[in-house]
Amino acid sequence: MNESTNRKRSARPEARPSAKAPSLSDYVSDDWKAASDLAETEYRKTASGRQARQARQRQRNASVNGASQAYSSVNGGTGAYGSGNSASGAYDTGTLDISGAYVSEAPGISNNTSDSGALKGAGARDTGSGRNTRASGRTGASSGSGNKKRKKSASAKRRTRRKIKTTLILLLILVVCGAAGFGALYYLRGGNFIDLNKPYAMSEEFASNLTKKEELRSQTFASDLCVVTGDVPLETASLGNDQCGLLVDMDKKKVIYSQGAFNKIYPASITKIMTGLLVLKYGDLSETVTITAEDLDLEEQAQVCGFTVGSELTMEQLLYCLLVYSGNDAAAAIASTIGGNEADFVSMMNSYAKQLGCTGTHFTNPHGLQDPDHYTTAYDIYLMLNEAYKYPIFTEITQLPSYTVTYKRGDGTEMATFLEATDHYLTGDATPPKDVKVLGGKTGTTTEAGNCLAVVSQNAYGHPYISVVLGASTKDVLYQEMNSLLQAVNETT
Repeated sequence: MNESTNRKRSARPEARPSAKAPSLSDYVSDDWKAASDLAETEYRKTASGRQARQARQRQRNASVNGASQAYSSVNGGTGAYGSGNSASGAYDTGTLDISGAYVSEAPGISNNTSDSGALKGAGARDTGSGRNTRASGRTGASSGSGNKKRKKSASAKRRTRRKIKTTLILLLILVVCGAAGFGALYYLRGGNFIDLNKPYAMSEEFASNLTKKEELRSQTFASDLCVVTGDVPLETASLGNDQCGLLVDMDKKKVIYSQGAFNKIYPASITKIMTGLLVLKYGDLSETVTITAEDLDLEEQAQVCGFTVGSELTMEQLLYCLLVYSGNDAAAAIASTIGGNEADFVSMMNSYAKQLGCTGTHFTNPHGLQDPDHYTTAYDIYLMLNEAYKYPIFTEITQLPSYTVTYKRGDGTEMATFLEATDHYLTGDATPPKDVKVLGGKTGTTTEAGNCLAVVSQNAYGHPYISVVLGASTKDVLYQEMNSLLQAVNETT
């Protein structure tokens, strides 16, 4: 036993006295390589590209594992290299038959020893599945690198799929939004799109079931007024060339006659239309007013109601005296009560005139007594009378042929004064044309202004008109000229 052991120990250095550690390629024979190449060539002809890659990867892993085991056996592993005895994991050089089975030439080792995992897994061809493997000298690092590449490739594919998915979602959103916008536009157009044969209309662009066409029109300053742009002749009119006059249809906002409508003239007591408007706008008709000395400080020949200092009347009574009889003392008392003093009241008159659009008017007093800086125009008188006509009490008062004012004087005496209207149509001294009814107005007379009259009338069909005649030489001529305008109100209907 010891002798045999000694022989074994002495035989090992004699077999390979100066051999260095074998490399991985020493374990692969030329015959095996030739057989492997032939098998691979046949495989490429029969297998798909993807199956070939899978087979090669399995081949590399098996080759590396088998070669590593054999390499470890030579350098002190569990198996003895060149040993003639059968041992676990023993390996000897040999040949590879055509089927891929390894044949051992070492004594005591059967052909089955190739199943130890040395080279059968590395170079065997599986004839049943049509796949073969090829030995490779690559290490385990190559396998790890391949796995990383596959992971990167899979990650790139996932990113590409996510991008495609995101793009499709965005396209879908755009399609939905576009369809919604198209439907909204179709609805706003009332189910119809632009008809190229129709003229452009703002109402068609913006109107919908929720918007009326009337609401699209802006409310301009003169939307409910007659607009005069120049002289408009009337065949029946008899005014002199140096006079000013105007006739307008209040319903149709139509100018029937116009002559010098923007010429500045002295209005005389027609001024009291504005004074009456401020009473209706700012005054308290039930307020008791006491007449002062300043209210009676008027020029000689001025028309007055006969009030004395200390007389007490209501604001409503003063308004009747102002419009029916054209009392200048009544105008002064109204101004001092509403404005605090006459100057402030006149400022109120001018401010309100501007609000009404009276661009050619300037007042200096509340009654219309002559002042070079006190003037207006026929068109501005129309604007003032048109505004006053909106107050029912104004026409009620101006239709009266007379008015009796009852009040108490400063000494306690009760007074009742009869006041006759200055409008001859109301007193019967003048007769309007057939089927024309005078609803009221205001007269004005001074030496500088001449005889003036502005009235609201109604034709046979109930349509209202405003007519103005300024600068007539006499009262008779004044009413003749006014009739020459009023007779046209039935003819123009």
